[in-house]
Amino acid sequence: MNFRIAKMDDLPQLKVVYENIIEEMNCNNIKIWNEIIDDNLTLHEYGFERQVLTCKYDLGVEEKC
Repeated sequence: MNFRIAKMDDLPQLKVVYENIIEEMNCNNIKIWNEIIDDNLTLHEYGFERQVLTCKYDLGVEEKC
């Protein structure tokens, strides 16, 4: 597995990952997220420049709850 520092271009994929996480958590009655990261916010504002991402990952389509 290869890792790299997140870039601004990664924001759309990060949002998809977080949306999937939030949906799964909501399906399991873990409702701690109020909203998705706003389009106008940057990775820097959320500290994502320090996060590590895999270069290849599968977001796959899963059944909705």
